[in-house]
Amino acid sequence: MLIFKHSAILTVFFALVFFAGCAPEEEEKSSQTVSYSVGGSISGLDNGTVVIQNNGSDDLVVYEPGSSSSTISFNFPTKIPSGNAFNVTVLVQPLAQTCTVNNGNGTVSGAISNVSIICSSQSFSVGGTINGLNGSIVLQNNGSDDLTLIENDNFTFPTKVANGADYHVTVKTQPHPYFCTVSKNKGIVNGNIEDVAVNCSFSTFSVSGKAGGVGSSYQLGLLNETITIADNASDNESFQFNTPIASGGGYTVKIPSQPDNHTCTVINGQRDNVTQFYTDLQAVCWKYIDNLSQGGINDNISQDAVTPSVVTDSQQLYAAWIENNKIRVKVYNHSSGWSYKDTNAKTGSSGTIYKDNTATIYNPSLVYEASSNIPYLFWEELKSNTKTIYYAYNLGGDWYVNDSSDGSLNVNSSYAENVASTSINNNVYVIWNEVDSVNQIRVKKINFNTISTVDAGSINDNTSHHARNPAIAESGSVFYAAWSEENTNGSDNVTQIRLKKLDRSQNASNTNWVNIGRDNLTAGINFDSRYDADHPELVFHDSKLFAAWQEKNIFGKNQIRIAFYDDNLSITDNGTKLVLDNVSLPTPLELNRSTCSIQNYDDNQTSVYSTYSQGNYDNQTFYFSSFDNLTLTNSIVYNSTLTNVILDNSTIYNSTIINASITLDNSSENASIKQSKIYNSSIDNATIDNSTLYDTTSAGATLYSSSIDNTTSYDSAVTIPELQTSCWVYVDGGDENVGMNRLVDADGNEDASQPQWTIHKSKLYLTWTQGKSGASQTRVAVFNDDLINPAWQTVDRYDEYGPSRFGLNYNEIKNASNPAMSSNGSKLFSVWAEVDNNSKSQIRVVENPF
Repeated sequence: MLIFKHSAILTVFFALVFFAGCAPEEEEKSSQTVSYSVGGSISGLDNGTVVIQNNGSDDLVVYEPGSSSSTISFNFPTKIPSGNAFNVTVLVQPLAQTCTVNNGNGTVSGAISNVSIICSSQSFSVGGTINGLNGSIVLQNNGSDDLTLIENDNFTFPTKVANGADYHVTVKTQPHPYFCTVSKNKGIVNGNIEDVAVNCSFSTFSVSGKAGGVGSSYQLGLLNETITIADNASDNESFQFNTPIASGGGYTVKIPSQPDNHTCTVINGQRDNVTQFYTDLQAVCWKYIDNLSQGGINDNISQDAVTPSVVTDSQQLYAAWIENNKIRVKVYNHSSGWSYKDTNAKTGSSGTIYKDNTATIYNPSLVYEASSNIPYLFWEELKSNTKTIYYAYNLGGDWYVNDSSDGSLNVNSSYAENVASTSINNNVYVIWNEVDSVNQIRVKKINFNTISTVDAGSINDNTSHHARNPAIAESGSVFYAAWSEENTNGSDNVTQIRLKKLDRSQNASNTNWVNIGRDNLTAGINFDSRYDADHPELVFHDSKLFAAWQEKNIFGKNQIRIAFYDDNLSITDNGTKLVLDNVSLPTPLELNRSTCSIQNYDDNQTSVYSTYSQGNYDNQTFYFSSFDNLTLTNSIVYNSTLTNVILDNSTIYNSTIINASITLDNSSENASIKQSKIYNSSIDNATIDNSTLYDTTSAGATLYSSSIDNTTSYDSAVTIPELQTSCWVYVDGGDENVGMNRLVDADGNEDASQPQWTIHKSKLYLTWTQGKSGASQTRVAVFNDDLINPAWQTVDRYDEYGPSRFGLNYNEIKNASNPAMSSNGSKLFSVWAEVDNNSKSQIRVVENPF
């Protein structure tokens, strides 16, 4: 690498100075002012030369004879007096590459060392749209590349940006008296940027809010304004942005850097189409309450700690995990910090919660039984190819391992795993899967050492298909279970999310689990039943049952899917389609694939959105269904498609009939087809008695002995009776390719997994892991509680771009896994396992007041 002043090229080219990198130099002092150096780094320069300038002069030539893997440090020869501006630009680009300057302008108040120049053989355009312009506006990208606009239209900056570099669009000159706001104006380039939005208006608004969980001072940025949030030990610090936002424009709050030992975020920190003053911004910081730079809450940070589980009571946080083949349990109290609570009452020793100390221990799972104020702990022990589920309960600070019989939950199997639980009225209901020819879902009720069965053997949808990874929830003594289950026994099986409920509100001994998913052999409530779904989680929120799970998309990447269950729905006809109307919803929901999984409602009398192939069906009514290669007898069909069917004494409304035969022993009596289209159909050798085709179009069909009447007006209006049913409505905000992942991955090409619910201060939160920038991140989002216009926003980390690409990880470039959350009513806690710099897994813990 060679660095030299451009003026030296023509005179003393041989007098090049070789540098391994230039650190920021000391300031120069005079009797009047202090001057500082301006420098930074260049990355990606590949066997080429770039010429850069500061303030339009002071040329600096940088030559890299090697590969682009090295980073070059530089400093301009001329120092800049304190208080003066600096502006670093590229004068001459390298051959076959584009270099872009980030952090290249500002005011000098000390040595500048963070100018970043990124070079790449790929470069992309930056542009967007402008609306409401009345006059002339000048935009800039990355502090230069001026672009003047005089009309509302699409725009593109003339200079492309290197792949991997930042773009940052700002307004240099406003169209007075109008004011323009730029949103979606900053990010990292990895393709052409086309969604920068500039909105101009005479009317403007401002935003403000509160800050909590500060711990130390940090800054919030909005457009070109930066404000400081002071640490005043308050969870209610007010802040106000003075920068106006044009009516119809958007805004994104940024956090340029995180305060010590905190990760900060902003609720409602990003909006489009601002049409009022907003005072609901909430800047909050997650505080690390583990051992920070020394490691997690591990007993020994040189040992791997994995698979954490957490619960809270009103005062304490319980955390359990596996470390050195032991279950460790710690309790966090705000006033006293962390302390161990993992003593076995029988042995009197800490870290000895087990049934057999020679077994390998897996997957601790905590549940807090609030009625009796007793925490329960479940786990798995593997020995000699036998995996067994055991449990213990805590009394007086010690754990009592169940000693009844063999103390296990296994029914008659040598392999049981994936335990989950919920509690009510001094009892804990526990669910798991265990092998009995194939994996079965089991459920039992526990009260200290007393165990009773509540599953009548198995609750699988099909007991010949493998079922795994169950979840359980309860509301009003009605229990709900979800799990993943294979839909065939063959190699073509696809795992489906299945659900059932057990109503014990009137009968405490009931063991009859009733299906509440799709009544379909091949499809569960998967968003797309063609793709595997797994690891469902359930929670009750605002009187609704919510389910979250991970599901593959067309790219083979797991997406987080979310739906809620409504079992009090009425299906009615609005004249053109079926709609769902419920008193809890202010407007009807369209009954279609994008929002509702009621595709297979069938009570043997009335079917809605069903698909049928082969067989005979009689004395039924069908709506919005599809039929192929079957016979319908004494049936009524509305708004459906019928292919290769035999219609016997049936009535068809508003449907498409293809390749049909209307026969009853070569005749059809009292058959009526109204307002239908018949394509390529043959009604042949049939005696059609007392039947008429009303207002029907026939094409490519052969009709014999039929009465066709297109001249008489008939009242063919269809009144669809009201149907009571239930429905799963998707609220993850995704589409066929991407689920809730789209909050940080719009393309659906990142894996997301391990969703976990919690309720905090009457708000619904979800945590999960998602791959990003080479390391899986712990993500957290909150629901807007709007079932008609559902939306989620991340509440884990904001950075200099707004909502961050990274999550809660202590180290953003290290993998995180097994996230879990819990709330004690005043604080929200998040716990996960994260690999440290020594490749050891640490248990990380943060809290947030929200």
